[in-house]
Order: sequence, then C-alpha cells, then structure tokens
Amino acid sequence: MKPGEALTAYQANCAEARNLALEASPVYEPLREVARAGFSGTSSELLFLFNKLASDSTRRSRRWPNRVLIKYRDPQIGRIQRRVNASWDHQRSIRA
Repeated sequence: MKPGEALTAYQANCAEARNLALEASPVYEPLREVARAGFSGTSSELLFLFNKLASDSTRRSRRWPNRVLIKYRDPQIGRIQRRVNASWDHQRSIRA
C-alpha cells in the first residue's frame, strides 16, 4: 500500500456512510429538490413544500418532520442542508 492510500480509502468510506445515512432520511429528496429549484422563505413554507413533494406514506413516517422539528432546526435537516448547500439563517428563513 502506498503512502496515503489508507487515509484516502478511509475518507471515501466515511463519505459513503454519510451519504447512505442522508439518503435514508425521508427529508433528503424533498430538500434536495427544493435546493435545486431555489428557495427563500420561512420554516413553515419549507415544511409546506416538503409535504407537497413527499408521498403519503413518507409523510406518515415517524421520521417525517412536523412543524416543531422544522421550527427548532432538527439536526438531521441541518446535515442534509449542508450536503445540498442550503443555508439557514437565524431569522427563521431558509435560502437554497
């Protein structure tokens, strides 16, 4: 093994594990779609868009965010926001 190969392989494995965890989140796809289209608004407006984009079965999931989780910035959503380059300012407004 050449110098640095182990670290490179480790970093690739960490990135893959992180990606799998994010993609398993029910919020990942709706947030990714919103980020691609661009968004600026309140957390309630974001939740409304999420609900429009998600299937009924996804919205019924225990892991689907409700108003309280969005309002108080669920850590799961924060990780996904960073992955899709969405930003959260502390004025309760979200921009993608």
